[in-house]
Parts: sequence; structure tokens; C-alpha cells
Amino acid sequence: MSHPDHLRTDDQLQRKALLTGSPELTAATGHVRTFATIMSNREGDRLPHSIADVCADGQCGPASFAAGLLTDSTP
Repeated sequence: MSHPDHLRTDDQLQRKALLTGSPELTAATGHVRTFATIMSNREGDRLPHSIADVCADGQCGPASFAAGLLTDSTP
């Protein structure tokens, strides 16, 4: 849950090894980071595009989460 810049050196190396071995995890990490940035910076106007990117990627976890956001935002 920590920002990668705040990890200890050995944890950064382990994270790098995990991401190198899994393109799916690398993509999911990017989507989560984008979502965190959108939320932190209160850039809600970027959310629909970000959700579309996640859904287009076809990843089950993030795509399901993103689809839920779309459902929750519909009146």
C-alpha cells in the first residue's frame, strides 16, 4: 500500500522482480497508480477515461472495480 518511493531498498528490489515477471501485474499497478493520482488530485474529470482504459485492458480485478464505479456514478 506504500508509495514505491517510500519502500526500503530490499522491498523495491522485490517489487521490481515481481513486476518484471508479470505483465498483468505491471498493467494493474499502472491502473491503480493512475486511479490514486486522480483521487489525490481531485481530477474526477479524468476518471471516465481511466475506467475505459482499465476495461479495455480486460483485467478482471481492476475492470470489475472500474465497472462498479460506473454503476455507482449513474443516477
